Amino acid sequence: MKKNILLFFFLTTLTCFSQQKNISIESFRTNDRIFYGSIDGKYDITIYLKVEKFSEDHLYVYSVKGWYYYDKVKKNIPLVGVFNPMTGLTLFNTNDKSFEKKILDFDFSGVVWDKLDKIETFKNYNEKLFISNNPKENIWSNNTKNLQLTINNELKDIYVFEDFKFLKIGNSKINLSNYHLDYKDLEIVSKKISASEIRLLLKYEQYGNPNIQGMCGGAMDYGYVILVINNKNELIQFEEIETDNCRAFIHSEDLQESNKKILKYKITDSNDDKESSKIITIDTESIRLIK
Repeated sequence: MKKNILLFFFLTTLTCFSQQKNISIESFRTNDRIFYGSIDGKYDITIYLKVEKFSEDHLYVYSVKGWYYYDKVKKNIPLVGVFNPMTGLTLFNTNDKSFEKKILDFDFSGVVWDKLDKIETFKNYNEKLFISNNPKENIWSNNTKNLQLTINNELKDIYVFEDFKFLKIGNSKINLSNYHLDYKDLEIVSKKISASEIRLLLKYEQYGNPNIQGMCGGAMDYGYVILVINNKNELIQFEEIETDNCRAFIHSEDLQESNKKILKYKITDSNDDKESSKIITIDTESIRLIK
């Protein structure tokens, strides 16, 4: 009898603990960044950049302003430039203040790629630093010579602006951006907590095409993600359910259920010559796909 009472007390305590565990999604945004590196493998440098303005044509194109200095001298050399998601960061030190302002304001005619081309091919500079998506292409130039530019990059990316999404479980955090779960909007629909794992159903919203002037520019994509976290707060499984993707010609029809714990969609894929459809059913209580 005493053993049964102790077992009941243990299970009740465990259940209460599981239900009370606080789980939320937190967002963190960076608008500036410091890079450390060297020129020609001989001169150590530090670069500081801050986002100045976003292009009206592309959600991931922006101008930056900042400086760099040689670590032994620590005298700031002003920089302006742009981030092109297709190539990288192009930075200038120039005395042409008029063109410098045009760079920062994207004050050029044409579509976003025309504007970037006019900026990236600018010649009237004292110094130019190109920090490429491909580190082997990093270059420092003063218009008469080119030297290898090395960036010591622990994060393995060159973004100045970046959105991070964290899953907070009690006092622990999982960086969802490490798993490419850095959607524009991410919300918890439901959760199921046990002693061995946490199951979460998340709903996401994402830009269909960051290029506003391109196909599906301005449209939004939608879907769900099922996450499974073990009792060590490690992400051990995730499954994406895509309901709407403009550029992939995927759209959905919400098939409402009388059971509010069930989500049901008819997903139509029109990407191929032959249109195909399937029914997706999600149990929000068990947080599993119903086959």
